[in-house]
Formats: sequence, structure tokens, C-alpha cells
Amino acid sequence: LELFMNKRIRKIIDYLIKNNGVSNLNDLSNFMKVNKRTIRYDIKKINEIFYNNNLPEIKFSKKKILLKDYITLENIKINLLNYENDYRNILIILKIIFEQHLNITHMCDLLKISRNTIKNEISFFKKKLLDYDLKIISIPRKKGLFLIGKEENIRIVQLGLISEYSSIGNYDAYEREYFKEKINFFFINIDLVFIKKFLEMIIEKLEKIISDETEKILINYIMIMIFRIRNNKIIDEVQNEFFLKESSEYSILKEKIYILEKKFNININENEILKLSDYLLGCHNYNMDNYYYNNWIEIKILIKNIIKIFDNEMNSNLINDIELIDGLSNHIKPLIHRVRNKISLTYSILSDIKEEFFNVFEITKLSLKPLYDFIYMIPPEEEIAFVALHFISALKRTNIEKNNTKRVLIVCSLGYGTSKLLCQEIENKYDVNIVNKENGEIDYELN
Repeated sequence: LELFMNKRIRKIIDYLIKNNGVSNLNDLSNFMKVNKRTIRYDIKKINEIFYNNNLPEIKFSKKKILLKDYITLENIKINLLNYENDYRNILIILKIIFEQHLNITHMCDLLKISRNTIKNEISFFKKKLLDYDLKIISIPRKKGLFLIGKEENIRIVQLGLISEYSSIGNYDAYEREYFKEKINFFFINIDLVFIKKFLEMIIEKLEKIISDETEKILINYIMIMIFRIRNNKIIDEVQNEFFLKESSEYSILKEKIYILEKKFNININENEILKLSDYLLGCHNYNMDNYYYNNWIEIKILIKNIIKIFDNEMNSNLINDIELIDGLSNHIKPLIHRVRNKISLTYSILSDIKEEFFNVFEITKLSLKPLYDFIYMIPPEEEIAFVALHFISALKRTNIEKNNTKRVLIVCSLGYGTSKLLCQEIENKYDVNIVNKENGEIDYELN
């Protein structure tokens, strides 16, 4: 049975299945967020397909939409899943994110579409990946496109993609079924029941309670971790190392991680244990709300939003300052943990910061609004002072760069000896860095 249906038509069928084959134009129009004329047109299209496949038609009038034999529609679902082209964006994204490689020629042949169509599908997703410092590039002498970036960020995107398509309401039932079918290909030999039991044992030893949604995220992350390690994709650095090593999450994982290693025949190194500890620690801070837990995982996006506000208020340009982003990433999670658990700092720099950098302190306090919205709490000023210190350091670095020694090129037509004397004279009078000496016309420049 071949059903050439667009997503909207499939959604109508799914709606009728859930409502026992009975609805009306008003309800269906409101549900689909289209006008009644569009609904009538779609139902006529469905009836044409049904007629060609010897299926009972949908009866509809101004007041009622009726399909008595709605069970037939349930059986049609199996055939809908094979319609690759309708969900080509899913297949393309999965190839890029989970294999880190996409052969465009092969994908064109598979989906019967042009190269430009594939590039258009990818272009929107490329912009989204920039939030995670990931890039899709073409490598010379290698066929296709490749995903490059930090392993930690690739896993965050993988985890986010699985969570997004697992959530009811984000996509229609057919899309979710199609995604599930394709994603299972990557994790076919990974026992999720075993992972769930392992996680339950760890949580029990921690004497914590986590929500069902958070448990799913943790199971999915462990699944991804095993998949990546098997493919020699290892996390090579972890922030907050000392903070994490002091946690009970780390101690228990360190003791019990051999269970996963033995089951899946892999070696889980120190950085992998630390990162898993980080995920566990986050779920304990935010076990009541999945939104919070996702923000714990994607902390760098939160930090970039904080920096954007600071730049707007301070008229600075720190959004691409890697040292600042890494410094705040390393600082914010322990800060959140202290604030949520009412742990006070052992010493304070508040009075010094306020005295010397009052304006930066006040703008930092204002810029932390995304953090306040995240944890529903305002940290003590002693904590804010340490965050301000990161911004002060970044501003000083920017100022040093602006006032950096000028670079000079010396070009002298009278030969190398004369140019050398000229260099010496300029160096005696000015604070410059002579980068090169060439023969030609005299033409030195202060950049």
C-alpha cells in the first residue's frame, strides 16, 4: 500500500484514530491551526487515496467528520513509516550528528533529491550548531560533509535530539516513530534495561529521588557515552574537576563503573566518569523539572546569554572571548550548587570589587538575569563579586590588546645596513615591534 501523504494529512489521520474516527470541522480546524477550507481539501485528498486502495471513505458535513472503520487507519501506520522522502530532514540530521559524516551523493541517490535540496536542509541546522561551537565543513580530498567540534558538545546535541523527538507534542506520531526506527540503528547492541538497573543502583546509593524524565535523559546519556567510546570518541577534558571529585556522585561512580565496563566491554576513563558525575549532580539539583536539568547540561548557552547582556550594557565585545566563556563555565556550576544548597563562601572579595569596580559589579548583577530565571534565586552579592571578577579580567585583556605594541614593517631602498640603522633609531624613539626588514622604498607604518 503506497500512501503519498504530506505531514498535515498524516496528522489528520492520527487525530481521527485517537478520537475513534469521529470529529467535526471546528475541532479539526483548531487542532491543525488551518482554516476549514483546507481541512475539506485535505479530507478530499485522503478520500482519493482511500478510494484507490479500496478503503472506506471519510464522511464529512458541516457538523460532523466520520470514519466508522477507523481501525483500518491504525493498520496504515506501518506503511507510512517507509516514506523516506517526507522525513528526509531527520535522516540527514541523524547522519551528520551520529556519524559525523554525510556523503551528499549517496544521500541524493537514496532520497531522489538534488544536492541543493540537501544543502538547504543542512543550512538551517548549521546555524543551530553554532550555539554549541560545532561546525559542518567540507574536508579537501574527502567525500561529503563532516561535523567537527568538542566531543562534549557533540554529545549534548545528540542527547538533545533524542530528548526532543522522544517528547510527545513536539512532533506528530509518525515522525517520532520514524525517528525511533532510525536512531535504534546506532544503539542496536546497547542494553537499555541493564543501563536502567545500573542507574537505579547508583541513585539508590546516593539516597536521592529523580523524576522519570530526568531518568530517561541519564539513561540516554549513558547509552550515548557507550556508543561514542565504542567508536573511539572520548571526552579528553572536563571542567570543574576538583569540584566534581569532591562529590558523592563521583565517589560512587568511581567505585561501581566497572559494572558498565564489564557489560559493554569498554574502558571508561577518568574524564568520562567526571562527566557522568556532572550529569548526576545536575539531576539532583533539579530533579523536579526537566527544563532545569537541560539548562544544567547546556550551561554554555546560558553563559553566552549572560555575556550578551553584559556587552549591551557595557558597550563591550566579549561574546567571543573563549577564556571568559571557559572561566564562567568553570565557575557557574559550583556557584549554582552552593546557592541551591545554601553553602556560603569561606572568604569574600565583595568590598574590594565594589570599591574599585562598582560599575562592572552592578552591570554583572544585571547581566545575571538568565541565571536568576534558571534557578529562581538571586545569589548573594559575595557570589556575584566573583562572577564580576571574570568580566573585569576579560575587560583588562581587551584593553591590553587595544594598547598593544605597534607592529612595524621597514622597507629601505639603500640596502640592509641602512634599514638596520633605521630600525635602531625607530626602536629608540618608539615602543614598536619591527616584524620585518625589506629592500625597496622607505615605507614604515604604525598599524
